[in-house]
Amino acid sequence: MPERFRGPVMLVRDPATGQALCIACKSCEKACPSDCLVVEGVKREGDKKKSVTEFKLDFTRCSLCGSCVEVCPVDALKFSKAYNLASTSRTAFCHIDLLEPREEPRP
Repeated sequence: MPERFRGPVMLVRDPATGQALCIACKSCEKACPSDCLVVEGVKREGDKKKSVTEFKLDFTRCSLCGSCVEVCPVDALKFSKAYNLASTSRTAFCHIDLLEPREEPRP
């Protein structure tokens, strides 16, 4: 797979805890020209930053421009290397819940 290949956007997780690095600042949502991201979060008691509770992507609208990845202040987003994304249903690509763990394709 070429290094510059852009698959669907995915959340980066902390390897130690498995939690998403996203702080729900909504910068990616604001920067997206296709308006295909939905980000929600809450500030829990005892935490310094907000925690993301909902992060959904409508991949049918995503133009893979990279604005969301570039604007993220904590590098919580990256492009995956997933390429085999065939489906007979449009709903398979609507509102992909990025908080659910997904497998990365093997090199």
